[in-house]
Amino acid sequence: MTRDSLSTYGVASGSQPDHARPVWPDGVVHHGLRLLLLVVMAGAITALFLPMGTSTLGQYQVGEVLSEGVIAEVDFIILKSEEDLSLERALAEGGIPPTFNYRPAVGDSMVVQLGRFFERLDSTASDAALLGDSEMLRAHLEEVESVTASPQQAILLMDEPTRLRLREVSVSGVQEYAEIGVVDPTDESELNAATIRIQDPGQEDRRSMPSADVLTAGELNARIVADHELPSTSTELSELLRLIVINHTAYSLVFDPDVTGSEREAARQAVSESIGNVVQQEAVVRANEPLTETHLERLRAYERELRTQNRLEEPG
Repeated sequence: MTRDSLSTYGVASGSQPDHARPVWPDGVVHHGLRLLLLVVMAGAITALFLPMGTSTLGQYQVGEVLSEGVIAEVDFIILKSEEDLSLERALAEGGIPPTFNYRPAVGDSMVVQLGRFFERLDSTASDAALLGDSEMLRAHLEEVESVTASPQQAILLMDEPTRLRLREVSVSGVQEYAEIGVVDPTDESELNAATIRIQDPGQEDRRSMPSADVLTAGELNARIVADHELPSTSTELSELLRLIVINHTAYSLVFDPDVTGSEREAARQAVSESIGNVVQQEAVVRANEPLTETHLERLRAYERELRTQNRLEEPG
């Protein structure tokens, strides 16, 4: 055999296909390494993505005693019931006092309007006195001033000192009480709170005032009548003063629904929706303790979380 023929044989022998190779030991080693690689990869995947186990929870009732405690396998939050949450939010909202905007010019405006009223009244009363006709004065009050006076009240107003005293009492009264604060009847329901907050023009901070000190329209005229002495003890004159004040009442405190509503909503949202939380490996309930409604709330919250994570195995 020549060198060339030996060389050709050697090349042919080195290029044999796998099935032509001996099974031992090359084939065993080759396939064994492949199998080992698959096992290692499967182990790594299992370690990285551990399968979640499942838990079972039974049915519990108040007073029941568990022989074994329930330990949390996951973190979870204990939410308040809708009823409790609504009640707490309502209480938080109710604790925010209403805000009123103070209008300092109202008192001066009422004084101006009362001054014009009595000027017209004096002019008409002078004409009526010349004619000796008190009905003329009564007609003026009803038709021009929208004040319904009785015949006796019209006669009393024919007296100039009486008119002057009514003017003094009404003007000083509205000046005093408008400064304290008078509220529109439509906003009286906001005075159910113990205090109110008052926003003065140009001031950054609000001041507080007891709601009991704030006057409604009815209280304003009653206070003016009660606090000032009139020329006559007749109820006719007191009633006339009340009607005059009512007809010229303006409101120095105006409810601010935007500010109040915003603060009350913030108070509602500040109420936590949860009672608390339980962390993994913490006892949900302990053994040998009678179950209370609080325990049942914890168990229900735990069950909800297990269901959310698909880790709850139904008993049975």
